Amino acid sequence: RKVVFGYQYARVLWALAPLAGLGLIEAIAFARRTLSEKRTILRIGGAVVILCAGVILSPLARVGTQTIPFARLALTGESTASVVERRIPTYFAAEPAAVAHALRGKLAPTDELFVWGNDIGIYLLAGRLPTTICLTATPLRTSWTPPAWRSSVMRSLTAHPPARVVVEFGDADPAITGSPQDSRESLAGWPELDTYLRTTYRPDTIIGHFALLKRNDLR
Repeated sequence: RKVVFGYQYARVLWALAPLAGLGLIEAIAFARRTLSEKRTILRIGGAVVILCAGVILSPLARVGTQTIPFARLALTGESTASVVERRIPTYFAAEPAAVAHALRGKLAPTDELFVWGNDIGIYLLAGRLPTTICLTATPLRTSWTPPAWRSSVMRSLTAHPPARVVVEFGDADPAITGSPQDSRESLAGWPELDTYLRTTYRPDTIIGHFALLKRNDLR
């Protein structure tokens, strides 16, 4: 038995081409009549749209805020990181490197590290990889954080407790987290992790905006 599929009817569409052509001609004529009557309004509206798009999408604004200032810094030899640090209170330019330097002297080759905060470059600078799904603390400290994410972190930490933990403070960013709390303060909203850190680790030292903890069994 012969079967006809729906797409095979497309073969007869050519017969409708004249009708489609007539409809297109009429649509163009109608558009021209409408445009001629409202040309002034459309021109003004189009100009406003183009101007707004140019302001929003144009890289010219960044030339004044980044390209020129950064070029000047390169010529004067001033540190770009230090300038950004002055502009952004929660950006700590030199502290992560100092933390990583201290950790390298404390970590054995097989020791693992857990960072609770936003300056996750500490992992790279210390020569370690994250051992949980937690990179920055932000996705795990919100009201919309899926419980499965937190469960995954806790399973990883309890199965293989890292030798060292770094807890950042002073990094509050309400525009992103929706909370005025910094990473250290946000632990109060995750009692399970807070209790784990308090019972499994003890304070070691503080470097800038970073509290370093060490596992209780370490000397």
